[in-house]
Amino acid sequence: DTDWRNLLRQGGGIRGSTADAFLIGLWLEQRHGEALHRAGFDGAYGYFASQGFSYGSTPRRWPGMAKQCEAWGMLFVPSVGPGYNDEKIRPWNAQNT
Repeated sequence: DTDWRNLLRQGGGIRGSTADAFLIGLWLEQRHGEALHRAGFDGAYGYFASQGFSYGSTPRRWPGMAKQCEAWGMLFVPSVGPGYNDEKIRPWNAQNT
């Protein structure tokens, strides 16, 4: 996360410049939330619409993830995909449908 930290820091990265943006990073594994915070991201999202595929795609974890993001001053964006069927593109991946 050093590269992101350098890019997102005030007074040397993009923050406060014309290239500044609101950046959301992928919270895939449990440790990623803190890494996104340290790096300077504005928020975190879970990406996968398949329940339980990853730490970030497990709905029972979302309240805690949202609370942690709020404490860090970040936005939490849970990812949902009603009707998601992974088997259409990965026939072998029925457990994530």
